[in-house]
Amino acid sequence: MFKKNGFKKAQKFWVKSSKVLRERFKNGFKAILPQRFTKTILPDRFINLFTRRERILTFFTFKRVKIFLIFLIGVIVGVLIQPYIQNYSKPHFVPNEYLCLAYDTARRHDLDYSLLFAIIQQESAWNPKAVSPSGAIGLMQIMPATAKGFCGLSRKQLFNPELNLECGTAYFVQQLNNFGSVKLALCAYNAGPTRVRKLGRCPHFKETTQYTKSILKKWKGG
Repeated sequence: MFKKNGFKKAQKFWVKSSKVLRERFKNGFKAILPQRFTKTILPDRFINLFTRRERILTFFTFKRVKIFLIFLIGVIVGVLIQPYIQNYSKPHFVPNEYLCLAYDTARRHDLDYSLLFAIIQQESAWNPKAVSPSGAIGLMQIMPATAKGFCGLSRKQLFNPELNLECGTAYFVQQLNNFGSVKLALCAYNAGPTRVRKLGRCPHFKETTQYTKSILKKWKGG
C-alpha cells in the first residue's frame, strides 16, 4: 500500500512529466511536419494520452482510495450479516397455526401456555426460520447439538415448527422439573443446565439476566 507522501510525489511527477512531454509533442510535430499534418488526429492522440493519465492520477488521490476501500469493506460486511439482520429485523406475522401448535404442546406437557408463548416471543418472535449468530434454530431457538442429544433431531428438522416446539418444550419442562423454579429453568435454558447446577443460581451474564427478566415480565403481564 502506498504511503500518502509517496503517492503525492508520484502524482506530481507524472503530472509534471506529462505537461513537458505534451509540449514537446506539440513543438516537435510542428517543426518536423507541415502545418496541415499538425492538425491531424495523430498528434492529438499522443497529447490526449498524457492528458488522460494526468486526469486518472489526479482522480485517484490517497483520500479517495481510502474512502473506496472503506466502502468496499462495508459492502462485504453487509453481505455477510444480511441473513441475521433479515431474521431479526423483519416483523414476523404470527399465524394461528403456530399459536395452536404452541397451545397444544403446552397442554400436552402440562405447562402454562402463556409462559411458552412468552419464551417463543423472546427466542424467535414466532419466526420458524430464525437462526441466531450462535447457531440456534427455529421457534424455540434450539442448538443443533442439544436437539440431536435430547430429541434425536437433525439440523434440518429443527426448521419444522411442530418438531421444534415439541423438542424445546420438553427440554424446558425437564429444566423446570430439575430446578423447581421458573427463573432457574429459564436460566438453564439460556445459559445451560450445567452452569446453573454448578452455581446454584442464575449466572450473572447480561444476556441471561435480560432474557429471564423479559420472559417473566411477558408471562406475568399476560
